[in-house]
Formats: sequence, structure tokens, C-alpha cells
Amino acid sequence: MSRVIFDIDGVLGDFNSYCEQLLGIPADPTAYSAAQRWPGREEPFLKILHDPKTYYRLTTIRGAIQAVERYRISHEIFAVTARDYGNKSEMEYQTLRWFEKHGFPFRSVTVTTVEKKVPIIKEMLYGIDGYAIDDSPFQIQEMINKNVPYIIFNQLWNQDIPGTRIHGWI
Repeated sequence: MSRVIFDIDGVLGDFNSYCEQLLGIPADPTAYSAAQRWPGREEPFLKILHDPKTYYRLTTIRGAIQAVERYRISHEIFAVTARDYGNKSEMEYQTLRWFEKHGFPFRSVTVTTVEKKVPIIKEMLYGIDGYAIDDSPFQIQEMINKNVPYIIFNQLWNQDIPGTRIHGWI
């Protein structure tokens, strides 16, 4: 059975809308970095980013739960996310609570750092058919550099990266 490894923020969870709601202004949908996405709002953004409860409060991206259920029919399903801010154990706890709340059927969920995410994915896929689904330009470029199979979850901020794309879950 092949594996699919999902990113969370921007792929399954709607981090962007949550931040827009709390910051009170829309994001620049073409920008990935906080400084470009919410100019002049970096400090309040960082408070949201570092609060582990943020990750429990996210809504799902429309159709994500049903899509994961469809993948589960013929794949082993994993999640790997880079959330290396604040208290690691609390971040893991809130992330797992979010998965339970929404009923995602994952075999395992890994919370790691930005730097370790792609090496972990590469190890999880070693000798196994599969790929990762991600939206982060940085992580996708790392997958390209490290020869990790990937599919891009299409967002306006990753348009300049080549590869197969998923254009939403519905």
C-alpha cells in the first residue's frame, strides 16, 4: 500500500482565515511570509503563530476530511507538520486534539521543525511508493532538492513552483 503524507496548515487546516479573523484584515493571498502577508501586523501574527491553542481552533479546508477518507481507501495516511514555536508538547497535544475533533483518519501525526520536516518525510517514504502533499514554497523546494516525491496543494503563494497540483479538495 502506498503512502500519502499531508501537511496541515494550508492543506487541511485553514490557518489563513483564522489569522485574518484575529488580525482584522485580509491577507495578501500571493505572499507566503507574514511580513508580506500582513504588513505592519507581524507582532500580533507571531502571537497567534506561537499560541498552541491556535492549532486546535482552525477550521478545516472545505472538503479536506472527505478527501483524506478517499485517500485512505488505497493509501496509508500520515501527517507531518512544521510547528516549531513555543512549547513542543503543548503544540503536539493541540495538534492531535484538532485531528480528533475533526475525525481525520491518520495513522500517525508528526509535529517537527521546519528544518527537519522534509528529512522526516524522506525517511517515511524510503523504499515505499508514495508522496507528500504540501503548500509551502520552502518545503516544496526542499522536497525538490532532496528528491522527495510531492504534489503541490495549490495556493496563490506557490504559483512559481513547478509540479503536479491539487486545486482544492472539492
